[in-house]
Amino acid sequence: MVRLRTGGGVPACQARYGKYFADSALMAVLVLLGILLGIVALAITARSPNYMLLTANTRPVCRNSGWELWPAYGAAIACTGLLFPALIVWMWSVQDPYGARTDTLICMVVAQVAMVLFILWQTVLDRVREYVSELLIVWLAVAVGHISSVCWPLWRSARHQHQLANQPSQAGLSNSHKGPQLRRSLYWPLVGEFHRMMDDSKQRHLFLLFTSQFYSTAIPAFLDDFQMLKYKTIDALKQGMLSQPPAAGCHDVQSSTCAKEALDAPVAGPPVPPEAPRSPIPMLASVRKSLEDHALAAAAPVTKGIFESAMLALPPTSIDKNTRFPEAVKSSFASFTHTYFSAGSYMSINIPREVVEDIQSAIEENNVTLSVLDKAKDEVLFLLCTDVYSGYRKRAESRRAAS
Repeated sequence: MVRLRTGGGVPACQARYGKYFADSALMAVLVLLGILLGIVALAITARSPNYMLLTANTRPVCRNSGWELWPAYGAAIACTGLLFPALIVWMWSVQDPYGARTDTLICMVVAQVAMVLFILWQTVLDRVREYVSELLIVWLAVAVGHISSVCWPLWRSARHQHQLANQPSQAGLSNSHKGPQLRRSLYWPLVGEFHRMMDDSKQRHLFLLFTSQFYSTAIPAFLDDFQMLKYKTIDALKQGMLSQPPAAGCHDVQSSTCAKEALDAPVAGPPVPPEAPRSPIPMLASVRKSLEDHALAAAAPVTKGIFESAMLALPPTSIDKNTRFPEAVKSSFASFTHTYFSAGSYMSINIPREVVEDIQSAIEENNVTLSVLDKAKDEVLFLLCTDVYSGYRKRAESRRAAS
């Protein structure tokens, strides 16, 4: 199986935000809760060392608590009214694409509920407390806190590992991020930042150079060829619109005017002759620059698929989800799919198998709509975002710090 070369990059799960949430914040919450429970236990023990279920011959041992409990009361009130709510609001507002925020919030909510119950136990439920135990809420808080912070995450991790063992990955790197188990929505903030970077031509050029040097040359070549196929497809669709008879409602004298109003970008030249399949090697800088300077570059950025770009560059009523690739680009389409999605090719290994099978099925059924390659492009961008972009960002931060 072909794998991307790491070249010193770090995976996304070890990036700055993920490490902060997984280590510092969660540890601080657990340590704070442990210290607070320790203070409560020591204060109560110093005041009333004997705890037992009361009988008719014994007197309540938890009545008339003195000053020893006021530090615990003060800490519980401060945490309940100020500290824990502030931390919960702060954690909820911070972007967290790595999934640690949910577990941290669960621990915070458990601690908040424990503090509220402790205050009620010491005030409103005073009569019940006298005949049960001063430490009942402390015991419950320790048990529930341990379950929420240790047992529950361990159980989820074991369940996920069991599912992975029963359904092993068979198609490549990006499969480890697919499906609802790891919830791709958690990566949306990181993906949004990555797409903004890719929409900037200068930053995109530097990032693709980094990818070619430290990871793989096939991915930049795929994006360049996909972009070229996108331009050819849109140009061919425009030519087909111009060669069609005037639309209903346009008079013969005004047909050329209607066509000009319908098309914003200039019309390309004659169709490109069929091209032979080639290996996925990086394109020359001059060729990449010609792609960036193309008239459709603004309407068809690299982060958009062919169908979406066609919707932006052409009149919306001229195409729909069933529109197929024009005949003029069939040879380019065949060359592209043969290079990147044939059996054993680089992309067929490193993106989910279902995506490759959908493309091959569409070709076999002769149902090659404009959107047939868009999901594969999304998978390649997601692979770049989760496996390459974090290393690129860390390298840039190191250079800025050194300068």
